[in-house]
Amino acid sequence: MPPAALRTARRLADMPTQAFPQLRRLLDGAFATPLPAQLELERAAQRTLTDTHDYKEGVEAFLEKRAPRFTGRPAPQARARL
Repeated sequence: MPPAALRTARRLADMPTQAFPQLRRLLDGAFATPLPAQLELERAAQRTLTDTHDYKEGVEAFLEKRAPRFTGRPAPQARARL
């Protein structure tokens, strides 16, 4: 693998990987989806992603002023939403 591609792959692997499929899905439909529906899809994605270990790790790392250590693991159980 070329060195630049390897660096990019490592950088992406260190990020909150569960967000990538959500982001891709949202971007793929953004131009064809009416704004109110797109905003609802984004709200739903944010709700899903705030239930992950990576979200919690990101917040903790920010508050502790350190680099995050993302794992890509889902939360053990999603909390109930109204």
